Amino acid sequence: MIAHASFIIGLPGETKDTLRESDDFAKSTKAIYGYHFLAPFPGTTVREKIKDYDLEIITDDWNRYDANDAIVKTSALLPKDMHEFGASYDEEMEADWNKIVRKYHEGTADLEDSMRVEGNWRMKLTYQILKNDIIEKCGFIEPALFKGTKESALNELCRRVIKSANIDAKVVDNTIRDFAGRNYLQADFSEKGCQWSWST
Repeated sequence: MIAHASFIIGLPGETKDTLRESDDFAKSTKAIYGYHFLAPFPGTTVREKIKDYDLEIITDDWNRYDANDAIVKTSALLPKDMHEFGASYDEEMEADWNKIVRKYHEGTADLEDSMRVEGNWRMKLTYQILKNDIIEKCGFIEPALFKGTKESALNELCRRVIKSANIDAKVVDNTIRDFAGRNYLQADFSEKGCQWSWST
């Protein structure tokens, strides 16, 4: 199990110094960590008593309340400052991630990093499958293509998902087989063919 830590940008009293201190602390933990922006929703103490804090809410556009956008400012920090801090972190993490992926492709990544890469790709694949209804669109396998066996029908489903998703073929194959093995995906056979669908 890999631990992840999450830190919030834009808490009451936030300054450039406190951002730096948070980053120093985050790095000292040796954990995988990330940043999100404060999103004071209605009903929270921060929003209801905003005048008691060193904060000003700059928008009520609820589409921006996803913790990925600076929607507050403090007396010492503007949203622009918060975005710049988040962007510098993102650049650093992107460079580190690219090194890990390069090692994965070279076959020199350790087990933990290999699991991180494959886990990240599996998450992205799962999102694509659900968002784009890939199982619903390519889950019907004609009899000639699976020759009556569940394994052949699963092989064909994996081939189709690999073609539909822009993810490493090994990760697609392992993920689809895992979903089928856990009965998240089920195969219904008839004279017309095999229909793969999500279990209910």
